[in-house]
Amino acid sequence: MKPALNISQIALQPADTPFRRLEAGFAAKGWRLYPLDGEKLYVTVPAWGLSGVLANQAAARQLLLKIGGAA
Repeated sequence: MKPALNISQIALQPADTPFRRLEAGFAAKGWRLYPLDGEKLYVTVPAWGLSGVLANQAAARQLLLKIGGAA
């Protein structure tokens, strides 16, 4: 018999954080956003084979607006 899983043992991630909203905005445009060390973020455009590093979430938000996404 399997032991019962106690829900308090599971580390739940917040469903709606500023990063998750940015990540979803980039995904809607076909781009990908990944966290790096500190505040830096890594952005890729798989269809074009492009990638780059953004300084922080504010820079990511500005880029997302430039490409026509919702920030």
